[in-house]
Amino acid sequence: MDTSAWTPQEHPRLFFDKKDLESLREKRNADDITWDAWSRIQENIKEGMNLELPRESDRWEWDTGGDNQKNLKGLAEEYGKAVSNLAFSWLLDGNEIHARKAVDILMALCDFDYWTSSRFFGTDYRLPWRGTLETAALCRCVGWGYDWLYNFMSEKERHRARTCLLYKGILPLVQDWADPLTRLPLSTHMLPWGNWWQNCIAPAGEAAMAIYGEHPLTERFARLCREASDWFFRFEGASVPDMPLELLTAGDVPGVYYPPNFDSRGGYWEGLNYMDSVLINSFFFSEAHRRQTGEEILPMELMGKVADLILNGSFRMGDRMRAANFSDCRAGFATSPVVTAYLARRLQHPGMQWFLQNCRNNFNEASLFSYYENPVYVFMWYDPGLSSREPEGGPLMKVYPDMGWAVMRNGWGHENSMMVLKCGATAGHSHADAGSFVLYTRDELLLIDSGCCGYEMPEQNEYYHTTRAHNTVLVGDEGQIKRLEGKLVEEAGVPGLSFVLGDAAPPYEGRLSKFLRGVLFVGGEYYVVADWLEKQNDKPFKWLLHYDGEMTQSSEGCFIKKTKANLLVKVIEPSEYQITVRQGYKTYHEDLAIIKSTEDKQKELEKGEYLEIIPACNTSGQNFLTILYPFGENGNVPKIEKIATENWTGVRVDRNHEVDLIGLSQDGIKDGTGLNGVETDAKLFCITLNKCGTPVRALMQSGTYMKFDGRLLVSSPEQATIAVLV
Repeated sequence: MDTSAWTPQEHPRLFFDKKDLESLREKRNADDITWDAWSRIQENIKEGMNLELPRESDRWEWDTGGDNQKNLKGLAEEYGKAVSNLAFSWLLDGNEIHARKAVDILMALCDFDYWTSSRFFGTDYRLPWRGTLETAALCRCVGWGYDWLYNFMSEKERHRARTCLLYKGILPLVQDWADPLTRLPLSTHMLPWGNWWQNCIAPAGEAAMAIYGEHPLTERFARLCREASDWFFRFEGASVPDMPLELLTAGDVPGVYYPPNFDSRGGYWEGLNYMDSVLINSFFFSEAHRRQTGEEILPMELMGKVADLILNGSFRMGDRMRAANFSDCRAGFATSPVVTAYLARRLQHPGMQWFLQNCRNNFNEASLFSYYENPVYVFMWYDPGLSSREPEGGPLMKVYPDMGWAVMRNGWGHENSMMVLKCGATAGHSHADAGSFVLYTRDELLLIDSGCCGYEMPEQNEYYHTTRAHNTVLVGDEGQIKRLEGKLVEEAGVPGLSFVLGDAAPPYEGRLSKFLRGVLFVGGEYYVVADWLEKQNDKPFKWLLHYDGEMTQSSEGCFIKKTKANLLVKVIEPSEYQITVRQGYKTYHEDLAIIKSTEDKQKELEKGEYLEIIPACNTSGQNFLTILYPFGENGNVPKIEKIATENWTGVRVDRNHEVDLIGLSQDGIKDGTGLNGVETDAKLFCITLNKCGTPVRALMQSGTYMKFDGRLLVSSPEQATIAVLV
C-alpha cells in the first residue's frame, strides 16, 4: 500500500469517531453486560478522580520490592486506565471536570524525563534499552488521551503530548525493536520471539496512528511497526545463537529454542495469560490502523483459530471460567473480556460471546493482567446483538503442535472433565515441565500445575520453575534443563477414543535417553497415562503427581476428593512401588497490579502436597501405566482388573455399558499369550467392547497389526499409530 496516500482523520479516530458517539451513548442500556461495563467505568472514574498526579521517581523498580514502591509500568497502566475512562466520560457526556483531570495526568506524565526506568540504562542490563514495556504502557496512555481529548486540550497541551509521544515513546520503541537498521543486537531484539516484542511494537504503532499525519516521521514509524508486527505473527521459531555474554538478555543462553509464537492451529507457546497481553495490544494497533487506512493488518484467519484455542484451553468452574495454567500462568485466570468481546464482534463468533457471558463474574476478580481488563474496551467492543452458543459437537481432543499442548475433554458443562498435556518449549516464561498435565473435573481443579509466584521471589526459580513442581518425572532429584524443547510427536483418535504421544527426553539433556509419555482418553470418561523411560545413571525414577484436595490411599489406589469432584489414581505398572507424600506449593493467585512486598507475598504462599512414586526395582528402563478416573460425589468407579505376564502389562476396565482392554508392552502380545483374545505387535493398545463383547473402537500405538479373537482390527504396512471405529 502507498502510505503517502493515507489521509489522517479528525480526532477521535483510533477506535471510533464523532459519528459513533451517539450509538455509544445509547449502548449503555443495551443489556446487563453493557450496563455492568458502564458501571465499572463509573467506578474507575471515581478512582481516577482521586488519584494524585503522577510523579517521577529516581529509582523505579521492576517488581514492587520491600518498600512497596510501584514500578513505572504499573504506574503507567494505572493512569492509562484512569485517562481512558475519564476521557470516555467527557466524549459521551461532556464532563469537563473529568477531561481536565485526564489532561492534567497526561501533562504530568509528559514531564517525566524518560519513559524508561533507569534500570534499563545499564543498572540491570549490560546494553542500555531505550524502549521497554513501561515505555509502551505510557505510549498507550498518552496516545489514548491525545486522541480522545484532542478537542478539549489547548494547542500548547496538544503540542506537548505529540512531542513526548514521538520522542519519549514511539522513537525509542521503534529504534530498539522495529527498525532493522537500529534494532538492538540483543538476543530478545534480534528475532520476534515472546510477548515483549509485540507488546513493545504494537503500542508504538498505535501511538503513531494517534498522531499520524501530524509529524513527517509517523508514516515511516507506522510502516515499521506494521512490518515488525507481521513478522511476529509469521515467526517460525529459532534457537538463540552463539553471541557475547553482554548481548544475552537475562535467562537466555546459546541454544535455547523458542518455537513459533503461534502454531498452525492457533496455539500460543507462552500460554493464555501472555497471549492476552499480545492480543490486546495487537487489537489496539490493528483497529486504529484499519479504521484510518482501510487495511487489515491483523491475521483474521489466525484469530479464528485463537478463539478456538481460548475455548479449548478453558474450563467452566461454577459461574466463572478458568484456563489451563502451565508456565508462568495462574489457574485463577480467565481470558480478558477485552479479548473475548473483540473476537466475538470481529469474528461474529457465538462461542466467544458465550465465553464472555460465562466469565462475567471474573470481571472484578484479581487476575494476572487486571490492568488490561479496561471496561471502556469491553463496553466499546461488546456486541449485544450477537447470539451466544455453548461449544458442542467439536473435537474432544485438540492438539497444538508447536505450542506443545494436547487438550482432551468431554464437554464444557458442569459435569464434564478436561485434561491438558504439555510437552513443548522450556524457555522464557515456560517451565522445566515437558510431559506435565493438569486435570479439571466437575467444576474443580484436581491435578494441578503449581504455576508461579512473584517473579522477584526466590521460590520462583528455586521451586515453581523446576521439574519437581510439575506432574512429570525426576531422575533422583534431577529434572529438566530449560534449554531444549519437548515435542508432541503422535496423535490419533476416533469418537470415544483418543491418544497423544509426547517426547519429553530432550530437556533432560543426557539424564534420560528416553521419555515418551502417551495419554489415552477412553470412552470420553477417563484418562490413561503411559510412560516409556530409559535413564543413563543409577538414580531412581520418581513419578510426580501434584493435586489439590484430600488424598486417601486404599487397595484400589489413591483417591483425591474435593467438594463435588473425585479422582481415582491407580498405578498399574510398575507392579511394586513406594508412594511418598511430599510438600510443595499450590498455585499462587497474584494480581500484579496490586503493590505487595516480597515478604507479604511469601506469607500468602500456600503449602500443597504431591505424590512421589518410586519403582521398587531400580532398573535402567521402566514403564509406567496409570489410570486417572474422575467421578462425581455419588459416582462409582469401574471394576479395574490388572492382567500381566512377563512381557506385557494389561488392564481390563469394566464400565458396565462398555469394557476396555488396555495393554502396554515392549515386544507386543503374541498369539496364545494375549489379553482376553488380543494379539498385536503394538507398544500400547486399547480395545473397547460393547455389552455383547464385540469390539467397537480400537487404537494401536507403534504397531503394524492388531487382532481380537483372530479378527484383524487394524493393520499397517509399517509401524504406525492408528485409531479406528470397528
